[in-house]
Amino acid sequence: MTALRWRTLPTRYGRVRLRVGRPAAGSHPPVVLVPGLAMSSRYMVPTAERLAARCEVAAPDLPGAGRSGPPIRPLSVAEMGDVVAEVTSRADLPAVVIANSFGCQIAVELALRHRELVARLVLTGPVLPPPLRTPTAAARAWARTQIHEPPGMLAVSLAGAVHTGARKGLRNFQQTLRYRLEERLASVVAPVLLVRGHHDRMAPRRWTRRLAALAERGRLVELPAAHALTYSSPTALARLVLDAAPHAARSAGPRHHQP
Repeated sequence: MTALRWRTLPTRYGRVRLRVGRPAAGSHPPVVLVPGLAMSSRYMVPTAERLAARCEVAAPDLPGAGRSGPPIRPLSVAEMGDVVAEVTSRADLPAVVIANSFGCQIAVELALRHRELVARLVLTGPVLPPPLRTPTAAARAWARTQIHEPPGMLAVSLAGAVHTGARKGLRNFQQTLRYRLEERLASVVAPVLLVRGHHDRMAPRRWTRRLAALAERGRLVELPAAHALTYSSPTALARLVLDAAPHAARSAGPRHHQP
C-alpha cells in the first residue's frame, strides 16, 4: 500500500483539503473517491491506499466536512459535483470516480455536468430507492445496515456527523431524500459499475439491479459486506476498479482541455 499525503485546493466554493497518492509508475487512469453524507475522506483511505500503488488517487473532504473549510454558501448536489470536478481536473486523463452512498449522487452530477472528466463511475451503495425516501424509512435502513459494518465504522460516521453539524447535515439529508438517482443516472454516458454489499439495506438488490439496467454499460457486483465498502472491503473493491480501469482508459482517451 502507498501512503497518502494531504494537499489543499482552493475552489470557487471554498477551500478543499484532499488526500492524494501517486505511484512511482503506473498505467491506470487516475481515481477520485467521493465520500457520503456528512463524511470525510477518512473512510475512503483503505481503498485509496491500495489503489495508490497503481494509479494517481485523490480523496477530497467536501466543503464543510473533515479538514476542508466551510462552503461560501449551502451547496446543491450539482454544485458539490462541481467541487469534485475541480479536484478531478488536476489530472491529465479522465478519471475513474468511486463514490459511496450520498456521494453517488454527487458523482452522477459530476458525470452529467463535466462528462469530459469522467472515464467510468463506480457507485458503491447508491442511495436511495423510492420506498426509503422518508426520514423514518431511511433511518431504519441505516440502523439495520450499521450492525453489519466493522466496529470502527460507527465511530467514523458519528465523528463526521458531529463535525458537520445538525443544520448542514439535515440540509444534505433532505437533498438525499429528494434526489432521483434513477432519472439522472439514465443520462450519464460514462460506463457505470454498481457495487453493493449483501447486507446493505440502503441499497437493496432490486434497486441496484434497476440502476444497472438504466446505466450506460451498467454492471452490478455484490460483495459480502454492508454499505461502507471503501472501508470494509478495500481489497476486493480496489481489484474491481483496477480490472475495469484499462477498459475505461481505452474508451475515454486523453482529455481535451477547453480553450
